[in-house]
Formats: sequence, structure tokens, C-alpha cells
Amino acid sequence: MTDLRQTDEYAQFMELIGWKAKRSAAGFWTYWRKIPVIGLSIMKLQRVGVDEVDWEELTELARRNRVIVGYIEPADESTPEKGWRSKLISHGYRAMRSGLLPTKTRVIDVMKPLSEMKAEMKVKTRYNLGRAGRYNLKTQVVNGGELINQPQLFHEVEQLLKTHAKEIGYWGYSRNYMRAYLKAFDRRSFLVRVKSEEGTLIAGALFLCTSEGGYYSFNGSTKLGRQHHAPTLAIWEGIRELKRRNLGWLDLDGVYDERYPLKRWRGFSRFKAGFGGKLWYYPPAYVKFLPSRK
Repeated sequence: MTDLRQTDEYAQFMELIGWKAKRSAAGFWTYWRKIPVIGLSIMKLQRVGVDEVDWEELTELARRNRVIVGYIEPADESTPEKGWRSKLISHGYRAMRSGLLPTKTRVIDVMKPLSEMKAEMKVKTRYNLGRAGRYNLKTQVVNGGELINQPQLFHEVEQLLKTHAKEIGYWGYSRNYMRAYLKAFDRRSFLVRVKSEEGTLIAGALFLCTSEGGYYSFNGSTKLGRQHHAPTLAIWEGIRELKRRNLGWLDLDGVYDERYPLKRWRGFSRFKAGFGGKLWYYPPAYVKFLPSRK
């Protein structure tokens, strides 16, 4: 399946947040960005088949842009090895202790009937989804382009995400990133809004789509939303929307990886596990420190 990081929309997103992007002859997107003051660059090639990398082309791109550090993140651990690790090492790359992107994720087959997907959920998740229905919560799907063109609506969602991030001690929310995602993905992104019976926004989840499937992205909820299981309903409505768009899968975009443990990932990983799906493993990132030449 085509990874999100190798789509034209993601390349546009990267350029909107200050990176440069170039598609290789093999069809891969490579990204690089200058380090302020010193004039050197970092470069990354993500979720690619190592056997398909054009090393001469990559080396020339690094030379022209004075790249000092290069990263490669192989496509997935399930791919037959065919010596790709040895090939990375032979080109001077060494494995890191983790990845720039999540090294483990959970993927749900949304081509299955809704009844079958519900049956594959954990009992508690299925129960929480039923409880959310009894609270008379209201859901609405908004296309990304529509969201960014309605300032009041965007502000409402942004405040929800910022408040949620503060409550859980996460400082990674970026207004600029959110706007860039919406602008780049436009109709290939959508937000599920969940409101209380009284009409208050209590949860929201952004989904980014490729031509084949979707990725769970920015999300947030209020205390009332969590009490009423609105985040569970938001993902379920996201799954329903992906089915309406005839897309095949939902990548929950990162869960706790026992190989590279991050304790703070355990909580939301348990939440994601409730939806079932297949675990998907990726290798760590590989890094190379490059000499810079004009």
C-alpha cells in the first residue's frame, strides 16, 4: 500500500511547512531542509523499498543541497529482506534506536462489513460505542478544504485540540501544521466532529487519505467527551466515512512498540487496540552523516 509520506499531497504539506521536496526517477519523494544559520541541510527518504533506491541520484541530491545528515526509513518489516539491511550499511547508513515515524502501527481493514468490524472490536470498545449512542451524540463529517475556509469552524476545532493537548501534557500540536495538512490534502482529508446533545463540540478527529486508505491524525476531546466515549464514536464515524469513499483501510498511525518502548504511548495504544485490526511493524530509521560539498 502507498504510504502517506509518499503521496503528492504529503509532498505539498512538507513544502508548506518549509521543506523542499523532489520526486525521484523511481517515483519516491525525498525531503530536505536547510538548518538555519549554518546553511547545511538534513534530508529524509521515508517508507521506501530500499532495493528500489537510486543511490547515484540520492547522492547527487545530497551533494547539491549540502546535506550533512541523511535518514532513510525502509518500507516495512514484513517485506522479504533481500539484503536491504546490508545494502543500507554498505552505503554508510546505520540503524537508529527508533524511527522518525512510528515503528509499529495498527491497520484496520475497512472493506469488511461494519458488523464484522464491530465483532472484531474488544468488548469494552464495542460497549463504549453503544454507550455513546445512548448519549444522543451528534456527528458531522467536514472536508478539510471546507474546514480551512470557515474561520469560525476552524477556530472551534483548534481550541478543542489545543485544550486537549494541554490536558494530556502533549505539546506537539501546531496550528501551522494543521492548516498545512488541510490545504495540501483538501478533499482527501476530513474531520469528524462530535457534539453533545446540547450542541457543544466535545470531540474531533482528523483523517488524511491516500488513494487507497486513510490515516488517523490530529484528535482531541473534552472531559465530557471522554466521559461520553466521543473519541470512540469519532473513529467509528471515520471508518464509516472511509467506506463511503470506497477506501480499503485505516492506519491508526502509531502504537506502543515494545522494541523501542515509550511509556507515554501505552495509554492511547490500549485505546487503539480496542478497534482490532492487524499490527504492522517497521524497521527503525537509518542515519548517515554526510560530508557537505559545494
